[in-house]
Formats: sequence, structure tokens, C-alpha cells
Amino acid sequence: MMNEKKLLICVSFAVLLLMTACGTKTEIAKEPVSPQLTETPAPEPTPKPTPEPLIDILGEKVPEHKIEEGYEFELFGQKVNTATTESLEYVKEEIGDEGLDTFRSVLPYMKKLSSLRFDRCGTSDNKTAMLREEFPCANIAWRVYIGPYAIMSDEKTLWASCDVTNENSAGLYYCTAMENLDIGHCSVTDVGFLKNMPDLKVLILSCGDISDITPVKYCTNLEYLELAECRIKDISPLKGLVNLEHLNIGGNQLIKDFSPLFGLKNLKRLHLANIFNTEINMQEVGEKLRKELPGCEVDSDWYADGALNGGTWKYSGGHYTGHFVERYQQLRDTFGYDYLDAAKPYARYLE
Repeated sequence: MMNEKKLLICVSFAVLLLMTACGTKTEIAKEPVSPQLTETPAPEPTPKPTPEPLIDILGEKVPEHKIEEGYEFELFGQKVNTATTESLEYVKEEIGDEGLDTFRSVLPYMKKLSSLRFDRCGTSDNKTAMLREEFPCANIAWRVYIGPYAIMSDEKTLWASCDVTNENSAGLYYCTAMENLDIGHCSVTDVGFLKNMPDLKVLILSCGDISDITPVKYCTNLEYLELAECRIKDISPLKGLVNLEHLNIGGNQLIKDFSPLFGLKNLKRLHLANIFNTEINMQEVGEKLRKELPGCEVDSDWYADGALNGGTWKYSGGHYTGHFVERYQQLRDTFGYDYLDAAKPYARYLE
């Protein structure tokens, strides 16, 4: 028995040596590692949709997309659509200044509106002008009053000879689209309204009481200007009117300095007739201006018929002889001077 045990030990030892020699490693069993659990983040909450803005249209809450697509509503008795209405005209509708606030609230949403007119609707000039300034694309116009004339504020031509005074000329301040204005033979002396007439091309102030022409300098698009037989002394406001082609300042006895005219290179006709001043020689003035303005017809003579009717300012052959000069005939057509019925030119202005 003893021998058998020894033999078993020897065999076991030999096997161990053999395994060592062959590089066989005996691994020690390790405890199994349990997998690590990663924490899954909680899903973010689904955001709530932003509610569509609601637009207040005369007390009704209207979704914004409906405004863009076209929302219909009634505005002082007229059906309007925010997407399609292009023009609105109210005649003798009781709107008043309070009603203008209603228009102020809806005009931002009427993108295609390009004409809004109030004819005798009880709105004040000042308040309506403020609305026009706020919404220039709507081209707002209303009826204004100048002496006996009742015209729309976007009128382009007005012949109002003899009737305009400082007291009744306030309506002219709102006529910002005016292009042709004849207020000759008037007693008006304050022409501050000219500041608001940037598009003015023709201006007639002849035979009036005006002495200060400072506001004329703002009318840089003037092409035809009559200031004959007034009380003007200083013509420096004319210096920047480089688009002038026809200028009549004849009969203004107080003018001494004509140098502001030297830069008006586009002048075709310059009428200085009937200026008599013992301090200056008008013939010399005329010669100087002809040198400064070589393309201009300068008339510095004296005429018994006056600074307007004398010479060739109106008539090709003198006062009531020959035909009208071309530019003056065009002027007559513009203002309607040739109507046989004297009342007819005024008819389209009166209420």
C-alpha cells in the first residue's frame, strides 16, 4: 500500500513538471463580474405649440394667418379685405377725428391699400395730416379749403388768383403734391406753405404784396417762376433753384444784388423789365447776366405795358400783338386760362 501511494505521488509530480515545462498555466477562477447598469436619461417633455398671435380688428380677435389670407370686415359702412382692398373713398361720412383712430388701428394690416380719401368727413386738417405721415403708402387725401376753393389735398394744379390771403391760406400747407400753383394778384405775404411743396414746378406770385420769398428755396424742382411787380428786395433764396428755366422778377424796384442768379445755368429766359433803381444801372446788370448766362435770353428793358405784359414774356410780338410764346401757351393750358366761361376754371375746385 505504501508503495502504491509513493508511486501515485511520483506520477503526480511528474505530470506537474511536464505541464510546467510545456508553459501551461493554471488559471485561478475569478468571481464573475456583474455588468454595470447605465442610467437612461428621461425623455425631454414635448414642447407645447406656441399659440398663434391674435390680431384685434375692431374688437374681433383674428388669427394672424387669416389676416394674411384675407379677412373681411366692415369699415364705416364699406366692406374691406385685409389682403385685397386697394382703395377706399368716403364722401360726407361722419368719421371725425375719433374715427381716424379706427383707421389707425387697421391700416397696418391692409398691405395693398394705396388710396384712402376723405371728402367732407368731418376730420381736421392737422389730425388727418398726422395719419398721412404715419401711413405714407396709403396715399391719404382729404378736402381742404383755401379761400373760396375746396380742393383735395393731393391736387396737383390750382389757379387761385386774387383770392388768397394770409388768413385763408392754411389749407395750402397740406397740399404736398402740388406741382402748378398760381396765386398771383393776391394779398398773401406769408408763403411758408411752400416748404411742403417739394414737387412744385410752376409758381406764380406776381402782382402781390409779398416781400419775403425765403420759403421758395425749398422748391428745388421749380422750372417756371413769376415774381414780377412785388415788393421783393432779397433774391438770395433763388440761388439754389438750378432747375429754373423761366424767371420773371421784373418790376421789383428794391432789388440791388443780382449775383444770386449767376449760378442758374439752365435759365432760358430771364425777365428783369421795369426795374428802376437809381443805385444801379439795369443795362449794365443785363450785360453782366448775359455773360454769366450765355444761353439765356435776358430782358432788362423798360415797357409801358409793365413787367408782365411788356416785352416777350407772354407775347412773341409785345403786348397783345402776335402770338403767345410757347411756354406761356403751355401755362394757359395747364391752368385753364383759355376757358370762355370765366366761372368754369373755378368749378372743379368749389364744393
